[in-house]
Amino acid sequence: MDFSIFPNPVSSSQGGLVGLFTLIGILWTCVVIALHVALFIGISQDAKLRQSGGLFFFGPTFWGLCGLVFGLLGLAVYWFIHHSSLRNPRPPGIS
Repeated sequence: MDFSIFPNPVSSSQGGLVGLFTLIGILWTCVVIALHVALFIGISQDAKLRQSGGLFFFGPTFWGLCGLVFGLLGLAVYWFIHHSSLRNPRPPGIS
């Protein structure tokens, strides 16, 4: 009885495709994790620069975690609130 997580492609009935798809899945997972970490770092650094007067709703840690957890969706929300031309250029409460 074989309890390994990665099936042996030689003994598999599908040949080497199982091993190939496993490798592609592992590489894709690493790329997604690296992208989310890069988004966390980038959003956090940008939010720290904006913290003195242009940061809305939450602090840099929250916005960085949005990028880490939600990836490109978190980046899109952060960009829409802080960088798009659709937002009000002044924070709420400042005349």
